[in-house]
Amino acid sequence: MADSVVMYYEDFQFTRMLLSGDADAWDRFYKEFHKKLEIYIKRKYPDVFSGIAIEEICDGVKNRLMDNEHKALRDYRGECTFSTYITKATDWETKDWLRKHSDELFNETIDPEKEYKNRELEYSFSPDGKEEIPEPIKSLSNDLRWAFLLRHYDYFGFPFDEIRLLAKKNSIPIGSITKKIIKSLEPEGEDILRVQREKQRAFQLRLQKLCFEINKLTLKGQQLLADEEHTQGIGNTEKLDMVKNRRSRLEAKREALLKNKTRLIITTPYEVIAEILGEENVSTIRSRIFLAKKQLAQILKKDE
Repeated sequence: MADSVVMYYEDFQFTRMLLSGDADAWDRFYKEFHKKLEIYIKRKYPDVFSGIAIEEICDGVKNRLMDNEHKALRDYRGECTFSTYITKATDWETKDWLRKHSDELFNETIDPEKEYKNRELEYSFSPDGKEEIPEPIKSLSNDLRWAFLLRHYDYFGFPFDEIRLLAKKNSIPIGSITKKIIKSLEPEGEDILRVQREKQRAFQLRLQKLCFEINKLTLKGQQLLADEEHTQGIGNTEKLDMVKNRRSRLEAKREALLKNKTRLIITTPYEVIAEILGEENVSTIRSRIFLAKKQLAQILKKDE
């Protein structure tokens, strides 16, 4: 693999040590990342899994990393942190566990009186690179918040607490909503967002390569400039100009690429949101998302 695309070099080297069978690396993995996976699962699915279930899921994640001669480890390219990378395996393993135990979990009786107070959540581990739902979004009414979160599911996700509220409102099993989300929006399902995700991934990879080349040329220019001062300008002026011109061209490409970034925001089709929320009228969903954005803009303007 070319070094130019390794953005998280230390994490990449760590996975190479795991692949080589380094005992210290595997000891660190079991101690450090096992704890992170526990925190992640408890945060994303609060009050859902027992300690035994979490252990089973964590063991499943380790097996995923070791299957097919450690294919998942070999596929890690250092384009994101290793912590973020293994949360994807954790999500897949969690969904598998949920499917296997659907009878006991998905038919859970909805208790409208049940409260989830004094819940001790740990926020040090971000799921899939996604941030905790920002406070302005939390302040939206349920209908507006659900429509907005599902519209931008790939970024924010749809927390289990929101699924519980939606199930309670519609008086349907939690599983019926969960299955719809998994089927349509998760990579192991039909994944209607796959094409958008692939385009965004290609965009990010291209941007990473450009940034790496620009940084490399910047360092080279600084070295040439230092050499020029040391040699009193003999021999390096032409090389320095070439480096500057090359860097300028790449910076122009980066700016042009960034101008198209907004076109690559991954959004869920309105009709899919309507199906998940149990709404027959797609126009209702459009209106809710429009109002959600309007209210969020007003909130953010006040905070400026």
